[in-house]
Amino acid sequence: MRKIALTMCLVWMFIAGVYFGLIVGTTDLAGDPYVNFALGAALEIGLAILGWAGMERWGRKPVIAGSALLAGTGCLVTAATKELPTISRNFALVGRVVIGITYNCFIAYSPEVFPTVVRSMGMGVATAFSRIGSISAPFVTLLGDVWLPLPMVTFGVAACAGGLAVFLLPETLGVPLPETIEDVENGKPQQSDNDSSANYTNPRTEHDPFKNMKHLSLDNFHPWPLSVRIN
Repeated sequence: MRKIALTMCLVWMFIAGVYFGLIVGTTDLAGDPYVNFALGAALEIGLAILGWAGMERWGRKPVIAGSALLAGTGCLVTAATKELPTISRNFALVGRVVIGITYNCFIAYSPEVFPTVVRSMGMGVATAFSRIGSISAPFVTLLGDVWLPLPMVTFGVAACAGGLAVFLLPETLGVPLPETIEDVENGKPQQSDNDSSANYTNPRTEHDPFKNMKHLSLDNFHPWPLSVRIN
């Protein structure tokens, strides 16, 4: 459980730092800063919806890790093409939009990892680490005074590190939410025989809520009251 909690905190710090750092750095790209910001925001909204749909089909980890690695690649390519402003801007926008998928999907995925007994505490600590990343993001952009591509290199490495760290976390698609710390450590939620109220993270899983109901017999069922039948 400690390993999972530490990984969650580090991923939150990396992803939040890159997310807010690229939002701040969008205005420094070539072209009109207002157009760049509006274009990135519009694309992020649409792709975030696709990301949520993708998590329900392919799982949480492939979507989150894949988008983080793609965002990191976009940042590194942006750093390598600083001499080509148009190409650099396009790849920076790709990184800014794709890291938005990672950030929004990770918000939905994180509560599913922590067990119920420590879910609020775990999310509080992970959110605190994300604030460390978001606070550090504006200072990373100042590294451009030392070397112009250095901010994008930093964001690219952080996004790739966060994406690879996601593979250390458990997959939660179609799995009952963990209730105790032992459930997370064992990798399989423990349920009693008479507990049929499992909370699944995917509503499309094959789970019949009526499987434990007793079968009703209609042999002795009479639709009319006794007095009506006698008359």
